[in-house]
Amino acid sequence: MDFIRCETGSLESSDCLVTVEPSNNFSIDIKSTVDRQFYNSILTDIKKTLEKWCKDNNINNPLIKITIDDRGALTFAIKARVYTALNRSANIV
Repeated sequence: MDFIRCETGSLESSDCLVTVEPSNNFSIDIKSTVDRQFYNSILTDIKKTLEKWCKDNNINNPLIKITIDDRGALTFAIKARVYTALNRSANIV
């Protein structure tokens, strides 16, 4: 599957900006105002959402880079932003 660069979300307080773009290998980059307390939780949310998305779309090992700039978003917002960014990047709407 081909991916394109896509962003979703915002840099407003209690939200996050998620970018998905093609890459030569899979990677996740997290910047957060609350990373000291919630880095592992944010990483888990991203990985679980990616797992679900891959299963839903029959995709194995996507070669993408996921970047998240978090401003204190809650779990549901992170998951929704990641899922939407993946759909848009893969042109699945």
